[in-house]
Amino acid sequence: MSRTSSFAALALMTGTLAIGCGSEVAPATAEDAGGVDTGSLADTSTVADSTGDTAVVDGGCNALANTAPVVSVVAVPSAPPTLTGGTIVPGTYQSTKVEAFTGSGGSSGPTGKTFQETVLMGATRVDVVVAEGTVGAGSKEAFRGTFSYVTGGDNLALAPLCGFKDGVTEKYAAETTASGGNVLRILLPSNTVLTLTRVP
Repeated sequence: MSRTSSFAALALMTGTLAIGCGSEVAPATAEDAGGVDTGSLADTSTVADSTGDTAVVDGGCNALANTAPVVSVVAVPSAPPTLTGGTIVPGTYQSTKVEAFTGSGGSSGPTGKTFQETVLMGATRVDVVVAEGTVGAGSKEAFRGTFSYVTGGDNLALAPLCGFKDGVTEKYAAETTASGGNVLRILLPSNTVLTLTRVP
């Protein structure tokens, strides 16, 4: 099966960045991975024009605990921001914001979807765990994976080590906040921007 996935599938998203995917990928089937197929953040088609997403739960990829807060996915009626690349500071990142940009005149406000992602960024490797759900109904793990990565310009290129069969390239921005913290923003499918904040 070939579907659009997110890094969440970082999503890598969403999913899925979980570090997400900005291009077509072929995730392992549930049978191949020993997991189950689930819907993902890219399934917010009522908010953004989405082609859908399939993530694979694979507990063997990494043992990363998903300690991120559960955040609500919010629709924003504008075009997504331009992401400009930058130097990614290694460390543990947690999802702190998910915005589905719906274009001028598009829908706005809470979508009813929730998202939770923890990412361990090394110098060339990233471990990801993502949970997704709906407000009031809780969430469940949707994706767990490991990738190698390289950056170039505003592109974050991910090659699967566990959890997916094909690699993905997404637009990203690595930024330093006024207080000296580190934020990583990734453009997922359907003009959704995942914001990950580095844990001090």
